[in-house]
Amino acid sequence: MTDDQNNNQQRRRTIPINDLDFAAQMTAPKWGSDDVNQELKNRLTKDTFVFDDKGNLVYEHRVCKGKIGIEITRTSKGEELEELHCEKCNKNVNVNDVQPKFTRKAIWSQLGYMTQDLRLSNLSQGNVWKGEIDEVAYCEKWLNLAGDLLSEGYDDAFQSALQRVASKTEICQSKKGFLRNRMGTSTFESKSETIEPSKKSMSLGGKNQ
Repeated sequence: MTDDQNNNQQRRRTIPINDLDFAAQMTAPKWGSDDVNQELKNRLTKDTFVFDDKGNLVYEHRVCKGKIGIEITRTSKGEELEELHCEKCNKNVNVNDVQPKFTRKAIWSQLGYMTQDLRLSNLSQGNVWKGEIDEVAYCEKWLNLAGDLLSEGYDDAFQSALQRVASKTEICQSKKGFLRNRMGTSTFESKSETIEPSKKSMSLGGKNQ
């Protein structure tokens, strides 16, 4: 598929067939999804070289992606030779089959934690001067912190910050029966068809004509 075909495919949008489908599309976020320009995703993809504990660049085998080490062998004359050895294949490899090891980080895809739950959360902006909890500000603070932690690679800390957001949004869904009331207003579509019996002309003998 060419770049033009790929871009044209990404520009296609699904047309809602009814009000319920339209509402579902309106509440579905696109953050971190594939429904963006491929050029943007390429710009937000970062390759980082891998280094060992001593700060040396790590190399890998192009074929099996095994780690490359240096193996010292001795010739019949007692000379030492350094050869590239693949730990996964357990054999020596040619220098042309070796490449620096790197990790690929899809930055755009990391925004996938912006889920539909955040849009549908029943958060309130309480008056802090009256001792009320501003749930919007609370979730915004931890959500911003979670994004910063994820960008810096602190995965465990990211999960802890995002867990605080999830706890608040999930609890707010049950506040004053909010979710149950919303489910009671859902739109359901049904189609019924009445099949009328065929008209019969009855004779004196009670048989169809």
